[in-house]
Amino acid sequence: MNLKRLVEETDTRAGRVFDSVVVALIFISIATFSFETLPDLPRDIAAALDVAEIVLVALFTVE
Repeated sequence: MNLKRLVEETDTRAGRVFDSVVVALIFISIATFSFETLPDLPRDIAAALDVAEIVLVALFTVE
């Protein structure tokens, strides 16, 4: 199996898993963005959300 087929096709189990992971990451990204807009967010949580955002952007870039 080549990488192009894994990313672009869903006719294999690996392709379906890849698509499901990407969708889950999108939902996580939306949630972290939403939480970042809350007022009076503790600094440690805000820092963790910033790190999560950086990691997610990096993953989406690779994808």
